[in-house]
Amino acid sequence: MRKHSFLVLVALLCPLLLQAEEFWAANETGSPETYGPGNSISYADAPGIATSGQNTSSLVEGKVFRHIEDAFARRDQEEFERLYAFFLKSFPNSERREALDKFRSFFYYNEELLAYRLNQSMVRFGFPQAKTKEELASYFKELKKINISSVMIDCSQLGGKKVFLFAPDRPKEGFYFQTKEGPVVGNLLSSVIESAHEQGLKLFAALPLREHPALSSQQTLVLDESWNFLGHQPELNTKLDLFNPAAKKYLFTLAEDLIAAGVDGIILKRDYIYTKNEGFSDHARNLFTEDTGIDVHFDELFSGYDAKTANREFGLLTREEYFDYALWRTREVRQTLFEVIQKIRKTKKEINIGIEVVPEFLLNDETALAQYSTGLNYLYDLEVDFFLLSWRNRLERSEDDFKDYQKAALLLREKVHPAVGITLDIPLNEQNRNVIFLNKDIQESAVIQQKFPSIQLAIGPIDRYEQLDFLQFPRKEVADKEEL
Repeated sequence: MRKHSFLVLVALLCPLLLQAEEFWAANETGSPETYGPGNSISYADAPGIATSGQNTSSLVEGKVFRHIEDAFARRDQEEFERLYAFFLKSFPNSERREALDKFRSFFYYNEELLAYRLNQSMVRFGFPQAKTKEELASYFKELKKINISSVMIDCSQLGGKKVFLFAPDRPKEGFYFQTKEGPVVGNLLSSVIESAHEQGLKLFAALPLREHPALSSQQTLVLDESWNFLGHQPELNTKLDLFNPAAKKYLFTLAEDLIAAGVDGIILKRDYIYTKNEGFSDHARNLFTEDTGIDVHFDELFSGYDAKTANREFGLLTREEYFDYALWRTREVRQTLFEVIQKIRKTKKEINIGIEVVPEFLLNDETALAQYSTGLNYLYDLEVDFFLLSWRNRLERSEDDFKDYQKAALLLREKVHPAVGITLDIPLNEQNRNVIFLNKDIQESAVIQQKFPSIQLAIGPIDRYEQLDFLQFPRKEVADKEEL
């Protein structure tokens, strides 16, 4: 009978032990020591639940619980949920159940947004939820409560996608301020500026360099052209041709009209870049030949290959001759940026000017030049008041690695004049809809800020389409004494 009972017990335990072995094998890379207080960033209000002294029902249970503690310390929601479900199924009568439930309660309900870390920060608006001007004014009031100092807002509408829900339905594309350079979708910017100023907020207008509404309707052709490898010819794209003299006049006028609307500053958006096959309009190619004496032959610049990917059938390789054109194009982009900045300064000397960059533009000049027609050495000495360093390159789907972001910030701080500011942009994205992950991003940016007090923070975009809004969370507006 004893032998039979023992065999039954073994039969019951074997699946659990095998499951545990699989679990251990999958989690050998992480341990509480790896992610302890001395080796990682400390998260807000992490509960100090004492668990090490509890009775151990089994070696398996104890090891699984330590992995749960580790997942909690790292604020890894997916891992925590997986281990939590595994533990409850495997050890339903465990004495650790109460402690485990406390962990889960703190994980989801007791962490507040570290709003005090955003003191004097900028908030970037993409597509605010406000249905009326009054609702937007109320949102500005909430921002001021946590000492936000400024907002950055897009001042044009593309493809019928309204920035402001209270904008008119027609036209589908246009500007939110008075200008002769395109259709006006309601003169809304002035009232938005007024609402911001009533709350003591400065308003920065985001000025695109290449992506503008209704460009095809311009009297003078100002569209860029891309090399189509399959068609073996350049073809119009929807972006502004920065090598066209008429395009520069277009940008100058937009800057003047924005200043006339009453903005406190202008931030040049990062769409000044050119990808490999862009920038081949007649104006660009003729200017290149005039400057260098070299004719443009596309078969000497590019070769194609079978990409065999889901979203494209072929790829484009560059030849050695391409880099002559890429270098010339990069210098011309820099010249355009310089002239636009000078025009803004001439129009209003005391206005604040910023320019948006991402780590890919800064970490390797040769790569940045080839891929984007820009680079740190072509940007650092522009006469701007600050650089806005964003985590994500708009051409990529994922965020940059934090180490790259930190490295880019340090390179920028070392290279630019000490009087030029740097603003670190904390991205709102699908992952940090969870306040725990958002706090992690805020804390990591704060680490860089503490090294260089002159560095400021920004956060955004506020986006109703992606349901991104950091004000939805309960807010911690004052630091604890130990943090101070």
